[in-house]
Amino acid sequence: MPDTGPKGWSETFSGSLFLVEQNEKGWEHAHRPPGTRTIILSQDGSAILLTKEVRDEHGDEPDYRLPGGKVADSWSDFESLLEDPAALEQAARAGAVLEVREEAGVVVEPESLELLDVRPSGGKVTWDLHYFIATDWHEHPEGQDLEEDEVISTEWVNLSRAVELILTDRFKEDRTAAVLLRFLAERGVIGIIEE
Repeated sequence: MPDTGPKGWSETFSGSLFLVEQNEKGWEHAHRPPGTRTIILSQDGSAILLTKEVRDEHGDEPDYRLPGGKVADSWSDFESLLEDPAALEQAARAGAVLEVREEAGVVVEPESLELLDVRPSGGKVTWDLHYFIATDWHEHPEGQDLEEDEVISTEWVNLSRAVELILTDRFKEDRTAAVLLRFLAERGVIGIIEE
């Protein structure tokens, strides 16, 4: 079990991906293995490759996303990485490589990924997302390698269009939208309001 906070927390549920703890006041805290998201930049840096995915939580409306997925397939797989930050980052890189290949049909080497950020989910849920940038990549000759139930397409969008997708709520994962907006601001695509 992870060292997740003050004493007095005890495990109340452990599933394949989630661990839920409760303290003596009845407050709950959920833990999930981290995930990855990768910004794949075009060779000239003017566009990013997004996925369009139909997900249960959004009905039939496609959601624009960065390619990504899980770092570990189960809580027990993840638990062994908790004590070793270097092993966790290596596992996150490997997870990013796998998800980029499956969802986007792109091949990237783990060591060529630039770690942009690690963002927590906040609140009473621990679920970090590792954000990477891929600039050195090539298309896989067989394209995507989706799981049987996945419905995912890819679309290159220029950087201004990426901002538009975020601001018109077509990019549903808010945490990733915020990271992507900061990334685009650093590249001068959008201005930052200064006080």
